[in-house]
Amino acid sequence: MNRIIALLLLLIAVVSCKQEEYMPEPYGEKVPYVEKDKKSLDALLMDSKSHLFKIALDGSTVRTLLDKEWKNLPLTFLVPSDAAFTAAGMTQEKLKNMSTAALDSIVLYHVLADKIDTANVHATYGSVRLKSKLEDKELRQGNQYASSAYSYYHYLAITAKKILLNGKTVGDYRIENAVEADVIFIDTFLKKPEKTLWQTMKTDSRLSMFLEIVEANDDSYAQSFSLDEDPWFVYNMEEAVMKNQLDLSVDPYNPGATYISHQTSVFAPTNEAFIKAGYETAAEFIRLNDAHWKYRGQYLRFSDGAPYNYRTFHKNDSVLTYHHGWGQRYYPTDGGGSGFSTVFFSNDLTNEYLGDYILQMESYDPNSQPRMTCPYRFSRENGKLKISLKNARKGSEPATVVEQDILTLNGPLYLVDRLFIPNKF
Repeated sequence: MNRIIALLLLLIAVVSCKQEEYMPEPYGEKVPYVEKDKKSLDALLMDSKSHLFKIALDGSTVRTLLDKEWKNLPLTFLVPSDAAFTAAGMTQEKLKNMSTAALDSIVLYHVLADKIDTANVHATYGSVRLKSKLEDKELRQGNQYASSAYSYYHYLAITAKKILLNGKTVGDYRIENAVEADVIFIDTFLKKPEKTLWQTMKTDSRLSMFLEIVEANDDSYAQSFSLDEDPWFVYNMEEAVMKNQLDLSVDPYNPGATYISHQTSVFAPTNEAFIKAGYETAAEFIRLNDAHWKYRGQYLRFSDGAPYNYRTFHKNDSVLTYHHGWGQRYYPTDGGGSGFSTVFFSNDLTNEYLGDYILQMESYDPNSQPRMTCPYRFSRENGKLKISLKNARKGSEPATVVEQDILTLNGPLYLVDRLFIPNKF
C-alpha cells in the first residue's frame, strides 16, 4: 500500500514539472515607487531655516545641474546654518550681490560627490577622504607628465555622534534624505584653502627660521656638478629641493601650467623650537652642513652593512625630514615607489591608528629597501597634542602642537614648539 502511494506522489510531481505556469498579461501604466518620507531639498532647507544656503544655491548653477546632469547621482550636501554663514561674513545682502561663479564655488565646496555609508565611517578608524564637487581647472594635480584638474577634498570622521571635517568638529552627525541628495546640517561655514603649505608658512613670522633653512638647503641642492668633481654622481640635485614639494611647481616647457605635485602633513618648527634646541639663528643651524658637505650624494648603509641609494642629504636634513617629510628622505629612491598617504588631521594622530602605519613597503630585497613605518609617537596632555620621535635623541622632550589643522591646498599644517632630533644626531 505504501509503495502504491509513493508511486502516485512521484507521478503527480512529474506531471507538475511539465505543467506551464499561467500568468495574466500586465495591464495599465507602471507606477513609479516614491518614498513617502522623502522631502525635496528646498523643503528641508526651509524647515531647517537654512535660508542663506538656499540663497547661495538659487544663485548658482547647481540648481540646474540637480535637474539635469546630476539627476540620480549619489550626492551629500553639507549645509551650514544661517548663523555659520553670518559668522563667516556671508550675509543675505552679500550673497545676493555675488557672481554666479563665486556662489558656485561656495556651494560646490559644500557638496560631496558621494553618499555617506554611516556604518562604514563608524567602522573606519581615522578620517574618510571624500571628494567635493569643486574643481580648479586652472590648477593641476600631478606634474607635466600626468595630471588632472585640482579637486578639493574633505576628510570626514564621526566621534561621539559628532561629525568632524578636516580635523574640526562641525556639528552633530545626522543625515536627512532629500529627493535630490542626502543632507547633513553643520554649524560651520567651510572655507576652501587658497594657499599652498609654503605660501601659508611664508605669512607666519613664527616660521621664519624654518623657511630660511629650507631655502638655503634648496639653493645648494639646485646646482649642477660634473662627474669630475668629488663626490661622483652628484650632478643634478633638483629632486632634493623641498620647496617644490610644499608649493606650486611650474612646467619648465609651459610656464603657464602650475601643479600641486605633493600632498602631505607638515609639522613646521617655530623659531622657538630652534632656540630651545640651542640655535639662536638660522645661520647657526645651516652651518651644521659644513663638515658633512663632501658626503652629500654618497651612499648610506643600513645597520647590517647593506648599501642603498638615498635622496641627497645635508646634515640638517636628518632633522628637517621629520618636519616636512615624515622621515622619508632616509628612504631609497631606486624602485621605492611613491609610498602611502601622509595627509592626516589631528583626530587621526593617534598611536592606535598610526603607530604601525606603513609609509613605504619593502621591495623584493628587504635588506636594501626595508619597510618604513610612521616615525612618530602621539599623546594628549591637558587637551594639547604632543608628538615625539620613536628614535629620538636621548633626553628629547615631546613637541607640543601649538596650532593644528591649518588647511592648505596640499595638506594640513601643524606648528610645533620643538625640533624632532633623531638619535646620534
